[in-house]
Parts: sequence; structure tokens; C-alpha cells
Amino acid sequence: MFTSKSAPDSEFSKWFKELVLGQLSHGQHARLLRFIRDTNASMAFEVIDPVRDPHIIAYESAHVVLLDVIHRAQQFQRVPYAQLCKIGRFFNLPVKKRTMTFHKWENLAGWLQQAQQPGWTLKGQHVEGFVLEDDAGFITKVKLDYYNHWKRMRGLAQRILRIRNSNKPLGRD
Repeated sequence: MFTSKSAPDSEFSKWFKELVLGQLSHGQHARLLRFIRDTNASMAFEVIDPVRDPHIIAYESAHVVLLDVIHRAQQFQRVPYAQLCKIGRFFNLPVKKRTMTFHKWENLAGWLQQAQQPGWTLKGQHVEGFVLEDDAGFITKVKLDYYNHWKRMRGLAQRILRIRNSNKPLGRD
């Protein structure tokens, strides 16, 4: 089953399925289905489709990135990163990149303060954000200034277009 945006029957889910099936050979797809069944797992992906669902960060081609393999059990459990990378290599799927590790809270807080400044880049590239994970496996997503700024600008442009097409005044709400 392929689901995206929390809906298994959405256009996004259909596009996701197309991308995965397009990245895998028929044999790889069959092995992937057996792997999911035999390990009682689900896989989480970042779906990148610059034509049908453009991201704020520009990508050249449509593809998926393996984010996690999650065991279907009462207790939340993901595979360790090293195993995730092996699974990605086995199925020829790109895997999320581990960017950095912090061993002290103060180091994370200082880096996070810098990373959230306007104009900050990672190796010269703007990034959408990061998923932070602690030693206990708790995860949270942090969006950075570049992404937040352009997301607001896109929303504003869409609002202006809607109002312009409705022949109503802009208003200041």
C-alpha cells in the first residue's frame, strides 16, 4: 500500500507509487514486498516530484528517499541507521543523509541558533530543515528560515492570485 499526505487514495499516493515503481525493477519490487511482509515493517519515504508537487528547495528530478524502516509492533521501533543504509543499498534506494551528531545540548543549541539565521546554508546549499533525533529515539522536524520565508511568499502569491481572480479587494486580514 502506498499512502501520501495521510490518504491512500489521493493523487499524491498515486504519484508516490509511480515513483517507487519507476525506481525499482520488477524483481526489486517483488523483493521489497517480501521484505516488508517478512520483517513486518513499513517504510517511510520523502517523495520528491518537482513537476507535480514542487518543493521550496529545487530538485532536478522526481525520486524517493528512504527515511525509515519501522517495525509494525506495539512498541515503536525503527531500524538503526547503519541497517537502513544497507537496506537502501540492497534495493538501490537513496537513503536520508546523517548530517551531524552532537554530544552536548549546548552544542546543538548553538548550532540550531546559527542554522535558523537568514542566509544560512549547508555546504553552500539551502536546505529545508532537519530531523533531529535524541539518544532515546525521539524525533522532531525543524524547518529553517529559507524554507519558511519562501513558503510564506508562495502562500502570499497564491492568496493574491485568488483575490485577483475573484475581483474582490485585497483586504488586510
